[in-house]
Amino acid sequence: NFYWESMKKNGGGLPTGKLLDKINEDFGSMDDFNNAFINAGKSHFGSGWVWLVFDINEQKLKILCTSNGDTPITQYPGTHPLL
Repeated sequence: NFYWESMKKNGGGLPTGKLLDKINEDFGSMDDFNNAFINAGKSHFGSGWVWLVFDINEQKLKILCTSNGDTPITQYPGTHPLL
């Protein structure tokens, strides 16, 4: 399933390359992204998920929340989940 397939052995750490460049472009900095991601999780009511997605229509990274077992794939067409 998507959750387990998204993980990799020895994964983790800060993003690099194009992903880091895009985070800096769309959120201002890695710290700003981290704060926005944490705040999205803190403000989400009930069970659910916080996602980093790429919106193909706007060509931007976005932080989205979904409830329960919903995913951006079904709730936000045109987005690709990254985290």
